[in-house]
Amino acid sequence: EISRLKEAIRRSEAALESTLGQVRVGQTEKEVEAILLAELFRAGCDGLAFDPIVAAGDNAANSHAVARADYRIKPGDALLFDFGGRYRHFSADITRTFFVGHVSEDDRAFYDTVLAANEKGRAVSRAGITAADVDDATSKVLERSQFAACKRHKTGHGLGLDVHEAPQIMRGNDQVLEPGMVFTIEPGLYRAGACGVRIEDDVLVTPTGIE
Repeated sequence: EISRLKEAIRRSEAALESTLGQVRVGQTEKEVEAILLAELFRAGCDGLAFDPIVAAGDNAANSHAVARADYRIKPGDALLFDFGGRYRHFSADITRTFFVGHVSEDDRAFYDTVLAANEKGRAVSRAGITAADVDDATSKVLERSQFAACKRHKTGHGLGLDVHEAPQIMRGNDQVLEPGMVFTIEPGLYRAGACGVRIEDDVLVTPTGIE
């Protein structure tokens, strides 16, 4: 199961890398979504983990955005991909956020705050702590930042045959993490009408930490 998950992730990341080389200012979100879908299958995915999210500019601030056919990507836009390919029944679930052409100082600080939260979640994760411990450590980075009002959701969820399954990585869930568990760490910040940033990694709990 772990090897299949790793392969789903590897193929998904390869598809994103190929997609990024084809993104251009002036394309619509739908056009970029079509490129991503083609690249996922070209990378050898068996199917889709879920309908991907490709969102630019203010649409990236919608955590469940749908790609638009009437919005053209502009320089300075956030461009968010939340997607995953499936391989032999197991699914990747990855989110990456980019800025097109250039990034403002404020948007860079916004992004760096989410990245710091993601890194904190990965740093504390290990067997023996609870799902709540991971969420608390990750969330505090966002809550203690200047962007605290832009936080909207928990840190993550289990990943396997289902894209969303136990354990939920959230405060109040005292389930202890054990080797072999796989879950997402996906902090995000969302400034309505402006931009959103989410960074999501899939992590495996090992006897010595995480992978």
